[in-house]
Amino acid sequence: AAPLVSPHHMRLADQVEAQSWAENVAALPIWDTEVARFGSVWAFSKLRATSSLFHRSIGWTEDDADAISDVVDWFGSHDVPPRIDICPALRGERLTGALEAAGLSQCGIENWSRRLWIGAVGPQECPPGLVEQLTDESDIPAFIAVKDEVWPSDPVTVDRREFDFKMRLAVPGNRFFFVRSDEGFAAVAGMHLIGQVAFLNLGGVRAAARGQGLQRALVRHRINEAHKEGASLVTSLTSPDSASGENSAAPG
Repeated sequence: AAPLVSPHHMRLADQVEAQSWAENVAALPIWDTEVARFGSVWAFSKLRATSSLFHRSIGWTEDDADAISDVVDWFGSHDVPPRIDICPALRGERLTGALEAAGLSQCGIENWSRRLWIGAVGPQECPPGLVEQLTDESDIPAFIAVKDEVWPSDPVTVDRREFDFKMRLAVPGNRFFFVRSDEGFAAVAGMHLIGQVAFLNLGGVRAAARGQGLQRALVRHRINEAHKEGASLVTSLTSPDSASGENSAAPG
């Protein structure tokens, strides 16, 4: 039988992640992140960010080998080292040769992240009424409060973060979900639907609410929502050997 995850799925997940980044970046003021496209490759550079996670290029295939030098120059113009994220199954002689000619060395990303693919085959079991979709702008501050606790934001004002979030809320295909608590929101998550693929993002649970199965419930709820809207593939990005990875894999 064919493997569950094929090179086609890998490239599709790469392109959806790239498109999600691009569409969300395009919705925000230019001073935060710059994005450029080179064939099927997307490159991103986030101002003030130090991690290479925010200065990288994705979507590479053999057909993009000629773009290596242009992408390297683009990162150089932003004063950051080039990062070329390549799926091993999509790397052949041309791409390898272009990387070597540019003087780039190979390193693994096992210590950084991994992708998990989940077939959107619903329905998943999820407690009814536990997870809600964010539609009211008055709920944005509570969502941001959880996001800031889980992933501390750049040093910008609260008003600026709320403005950015409103812009993201207006991006077609973006969905945001939360679980309420007596103190506001206990957990939050996002999903970006692009074609028949759902990219799960922003999953986070406040420290005081962990251990209650909320992140797993958010994963299952988003799979159900993706299934309702016709998605055939769900992809997400998590840290290796983490609770998030286990929760994402739990639905199968």
